[in-house]
Amino acid sequence: MSRSSCCSGHILVFRLSKGNFVDKEPAKIPMVHVRRMIFDRGTGVFVEKSTGFFSIKEEYSNLKIMCCNCVSDFRTGINLPYIMIQCNKDNNIFRYFLLFLHSTNKFEKCLSFRLGHELKDSVRVLNGPLVLWRHVQTFFYISSQTGRVATVSFNFSSIEWAGEIENLGIVLLGLKRCCLSKEGRTPKPSKSDYATWNTPFCVYSLEREEVLSDTYIIPPVYSSVVTCVNVCATEIVNNQLRMSLIALTQKNQLISFQNGTPKSVCQLPFDDPCAVHLMDAGGGDLHFIVSFRSNDACAVRAKNFQVVDKWEKMNSVLVDDFLGTGTEQVLLLFKDTLSSDCLSSFKITNLDNLNYSVSSVGFVSIQELQQNLLLKEKILSKSYKALMNLFQGKDDSAPSAKEDCLVTLCGKEENPVCTFDEKLSEHFQDSEQLVEKIWYRVIEDSLVVGVKTTSSLKVYALTSVKAWLLEHMECEVIKEFPEICFCKRPGSFYGTLFSWKERTPFEGILIVYSRNQTVLFQCLHNLSKVLPVNSFFKNLKLGSEDFLIDHLTLALEKELVTLDSLSSASAKVESNLVQSCEASKEKSSGNVADTSDREERIHLYRKELEREKQQTLGMNLNVSGALYREMTLKLAEVQLKSDLAAQKLTDL
Repeated sequence: MSRSSCCSGHILVFRLSKGNFVDKEPAKIPMVHVRRMIFDRGTGVFVEKSTGFFSIKEEYSNLKIMCCNCVSDFRTGINLPYIMIQCNKDNNIFRYFLLFLHSTNKFEKCLSFRLGHELKDSVRVLNGPLVLWRHVQTFFYISSQTGRVATVSFNFSSIEWAGEIENLGIVLLGLKRCCLSKEGRTPKPSKSDYATWNTPFCVYSLEREEVLSDTYIIPPVYSSVVTCVNVCATEIVNNQLRMSLIALTQKNQLISFQNGTPKSVCQLPFDDPCAVHLMDAGGGDLHFIVSFRSNDACAVRAKNFQVVDKWEKMNSVLVDDFLGTGTEQVLLLFKDTLSSDCLSSFKITNLDNLNYSVSSVGFVSIQELQQNLLLKEKILSKSYKALMNLFQGKDDSAPSAKEDCLVTLCGKEENPVCTFDEKLSEHFQDSEQLVEKIWYRVIEDSLVVGVKTTSSLKVYALTSVKAWLLEHMECEVIKEFPEICFCKRPGSFYGTLFSWKERTPFEGILIVYSRNQTVLFQCLHNLSKVLPVNSFFKNLKLGSEDFLIDHLTLALEKELVTLDSLSSASAKVESNLVQSCEASKEKSSGNVADTSDREERIHLYRKELEREKQQTLGMNLNVSGALYREMTLKLAEVQLKSDLAAQKLTDL
């Protein structure tokens, strides 16, 4: 008896026997054997990589593999393959073992328990591990943490899905058991039963022993036809659990539900679907792989909910990254292929550009796989050269023919390690020797690049800009405007204003308010000396001319209001000017005036501004020193904003 599963791109073939594969004479001690198989690019088949075994020392009969798959170990959180075995010592006692398989092919007995009844095919193994099953009308479970059998306290009539949800733990999704009426019949459904509210489906937390939600799951009208559910995503909205899920029905349909509302439906090509798995082919290309009790299978594309492929008479359907491309493929194992030392009859496809079929007579379609591997080799080669250029500070130019093939990824020869200590450019060696060594290694079909750096690697970050402003440029932060630094370095730099905002450790925005462009270029030249060799400057877009003109107009309006407020007797005029300012804001946001109109408006504001200045200077105003300082500071602030707006418009 053999069962197969997959983990990290490897195929695991489990087998029960009395003895090993070599000896013809059966041993008395029952044993569990495992073969770990990987895809060999040279031969084009799955070959045996390693083996392992586990001896069941107790004397049992009628050994049976219940199931095998991957779940996480609660001690480490790492996904491990498992196998669950049933042993029958006598007619009334059944014993069950759950074994973890580690990467060294060593088995570990993580759970063992006895029951007075036999488990059926509805048994589920969840993360922990935790075993969940149904006997008669009751659901039971046992975990490796407690080691004892417990009863699910909630009254489920069936459980369509069980799994782990982040921050919620192990969760069960199923139908609540309906109570019969006095006449012994279930009541007729009302109109409200067809809504998403008060659905007979509910979500139950096994750890908290409480119902998390009984709304926005699956409408009640589907309760009699849904046979299997796969939860795709969950979220909490206003303390309410919302779900995105897909379901299989007795009518041979695949239906997607979003927060209790059906979104898409697909009619399946075979009868009696029993399981569905998600396959991520990369680039947002998702597929649902549906298995049927008739050993058939099909694939449904998630984007349009259409059947894109179907297969008949399969031994097993597995989803993993078997070819090491970084995306998932579906592996179809045909019947009678698990007994041989190598898998020579199978099909691998990503349901797009990769279709690889092998039968016992040889290769059917290998051209597409070779093209895919060649493309992968070129991408890895170019990525490596781009990484080298990044560290050396060179432009990423087109690679030469010699540099284009660093190492053969799918051939027989493999360069295990390649270092470049002697090939570093002079420019790279003069850059404070930030990198001591660069090397790469090809591990199976992955290109791993290593970089050994010196202790002065932190200068790649832009934290040195702040030190440059305060130390090299002798800047001081303006107390009233903490985001602006005032340069006190003697010479042409004196009086230059800087505004520095660090967005990330490798990107920031520097705004320079200088006397002229010569000073600006001198500042940038000095700054480039303290930045990493690969840093570059990018000029910010100031905005459109219309926007800057409107911005300058509003700034002049505010300056005019501030000047007018210097006189206590002009409160009425100030109020009118404020109202005029607000009205002009609404007008500029609602209607776009012509450029000539805005320029005329600016000219009028400037004349009004000069008139207010003359009137203010001619008045005999007596104010306190504190009030005068406050008003002067306010005036300086609005004048600075007006000058900055005018400078931007002039630069444009």
